[in-house]
Amino acid sequence: MSTAPTLSPAALPSDDDAAIAALRQLQTLPHAQAQPVLRHLVVQARDAGRARVQGHALCLLARSLGLADDVPAAEAAASEALAVFEALGDAGGQATARNAVAMLRFAQGDHAAALDQLTQALALARPQGDAGVLCGLLNGLGTALNAVGDPQGAALAYEECMALLPPDPSDLRHIGVRHNLAMALACWAERDRDAGVPSSAWMPRAEQAVQLAESSMADGLAAGHGEVLSGQDSLALALLMAGQPARALEVLERPEVKAAERVSTLDALHLSRTRARALTELGRLTEAVAVCEAALRQARAMGTELHTDAILLTLSLAHEAAGDHRQALAAHRQFHAARERLVFERAQRSARTMAAQVDLVRAQRESRLDPLTGIANRRGFVERALARLSRARADVAVSLLLIDIDHFKQVNDTQGHAAGDQLLCALADVLRASCRGTEPPARLGGDEFVVLVEGGPREAHALAQRVRDALGRLRAQATVDDAAVPACTVSIGLATVVGPCALDALMSRADSALYAVKHGGRDGVAEAAVS
Repeated sequence: MSTAPTLSPAALPSDDDAAIAALRQLQTLPHAQAQPVLRHLVVQARDAGRARVQGHALCLLARSLGLADDVPAAEAAASEALAVFEALGDAGGQATARNAVAMLRFAQGDHAAALDQLTQALALARPQGDAGVLCGLLNGLGTALNAVGDPQGAALAYEECMALLPPDPSDLRHIGVRHNLAMALACWAERDRDAGVPSSAWMPRAEQAVQLAESSMADGLAAGHGEVLSGQDSLALALLMAGQPARALEVLERPEVKAAERVSTLDALHLSRTRARALTELGRLTEAVAVCEAALRQARAMGTELHTDAILLTLSLAHEAAGDHRQALAAHRQFHAARERLVFERAQRSARTMAAQVDLVRAQRESRLDPLTGIANRRGFVERALARLSRARADVAVSLLLIDIDHFKQVNDTQGHAAGDQLLCALADVLRASCRGTEPPARLGGDEFVVLVEGGPREAHALAQRVRDALGRLRAQATVDDAAVPACTVSIGLATVVGPCALDALMSRADSALYAVKHGGRDGVAEAAVS
């Protein structure tokens, strides 16, 4: 069960920053519970002359009302918040209010207007450097980019957002962004699968999405946040893309998901599309068609076209699978008409405009990425690791894995550098799928990779084993398929520290352990002695 926040109007902290942080905890409450508290807090803050607190409470109220389909009240709250922050000259607050407006436009299906609001908000927020505000905007940007068919851009936005958050897997914001990143990765895999891209290219993303959704939901439950709908939604689509439609349908049939659908029509529409797709893949085509048609009736009754394009496409696929090509063609024509009505071309132009504005930020981020594998490079790893180790608590363990491909030079010499590059990319994909969202892998150079692990030897050995097991499955598959990607084994050196530590010292200890594996026959794991 979820542990509800204990914040009450009378208990609002006297410090504005602390009060705003406390307000955010109300996001864990169901809308029906959160809204009366937020309304009371808006009045209380207004009467006390605490305009910043009032503005942030209004933004949260607008979000809650919008998710509960009360769009007129949400619009009024967001507009009032923007007016409050403009009167204060608070650029970060204005950015937060515009983010609330953007999410309302998104809920109404006006993706172009949502992106326009986010463009203005990011321009206001970036010079302020407020990580909390930027995280909210990047999270919203990811949602909008995913909606206009750019899941790759959405994933980049979510990853940038995660890099700004404290590396605390129990933090509610961290959990929410990991849910969203899982959804973007699953949508990216779905796009590539539907385009006929080989499964070897997109399946690792689907598997990573499953792992992200499952781990973030587990972290949320462990921290007392309860089951979060976005996590269930992401997990269902990820399972579907990973070839597990029965498990996806099982997630969608959970009582808490059904309850959320009864509360929010928008949630029901989004989940209907995933449910219909799962039913289609299970061959339950009559049910799939019925789910799509019910969702379209619901959308018409609500007066929204949000998600209807995807539902119509799924309806077309279900009819085609059933052999009803006339109905499939009709649904496909409606799908294209819906896309035109949703002004996707204008939305995509807005997305390109925004991309131009954030080119500098993306370029800075890409300077921290390895261009071959797409994971962090040495610079990106060192910056993140130094920040993490500087915040290490005296009672919390952190581990480091150094991973080296066995006989990599031999692959390059005998099979060519193209085969070597394929092998490096394959290992990077395995690491991405094996690591948790708080532990992004990096390529240090050549055939050497690294992961900073949240936890002690037990967690580090578990990750090392997941990597070796995944590579074992790839070797077995390569034997069966005569795959072009060379099979490989790896040697792994492991070092753990409790409390603050110099990165160079930790890497040196892991390197000594790696040396021991190499000289002990390779294809294994060794742990450095505690210093």
